Amino acid sequence: LARMCFIDYAWQIALVAERRQPETDAAQIIAVGRIHKDRDAYARGRREAEFALVVSDRFQGQGLGKEMLRRLIEIAKKEDVSILLGEISAENLTMQGMCRKLGFELRREYNETTLVARMRL
Repeated sequence: LARMCFIDYAWQIALVAERRQPETDAAQIIAVGRIHKDRDAYARGRREAEFALVVSDRFQGQGLGKEMLRRLIEIAKKEDVSILLGEISAENLTMQGMCRKLGFELRREYNETTLVARMRL
């Protein structure tokens, strides 16, 4: 829990999208995007990072995921990451299409149910 709540900004970056609920004015998190630099890869001289992105079902299909991933790519470039990777379910065609549009290559590397999106920055 501490690792999720307290970020080591030298190795991890998190973006959070929230909205105010009209009825209560309470903040509601609707999307989270993260970049996590791979310490083992950096130790071997490779500047790789993994991204993760989740958008609440109700807010999918509105461009929020694409914008968050675009911002994660920009942050990774500023952080001098050379390879950005993410695992995607083989069933998640929307995420696959979004990654392709943003310039990622997709490959099956682990098993039949997972694809790896890879971008050289």
